[in-house]
Amino acid sequence: MTKGVRSEKKLPSGKVFNYSVGDKVRLPDKRIGFIKGRRSSGYFDICDIDSVNINHSIKYTKLQRLCSNNIMEVKAVPPTNKFVGIPA
Repeated sequence: MTKGVRSEKKLPSGKVFNYSVGDKVRLPDKRIGFIKGRRSSGYFDICDIDSVNINHSIKYTKLQRLCSNNIMEVKAVPPTNKFVGIPA
């Protein structure tokens, strides 16, 4: 199944060029996004936090890795006096 000119070879499940799916990266134009898809050639699909594509194909040499995919950022929001619930 993996022999021939157009064989279907599976990408490694770990990192490709030291990047993995979900890594937070900075693009050359200073925008920040997440790796959504990867290719064995070294090109990646980058999206923002809302899964809107920023760049469909950018080379790994143009990316700067900010943090890995297993680190979750938490933002503290101050409490409000507004009651959210079902009115009686």
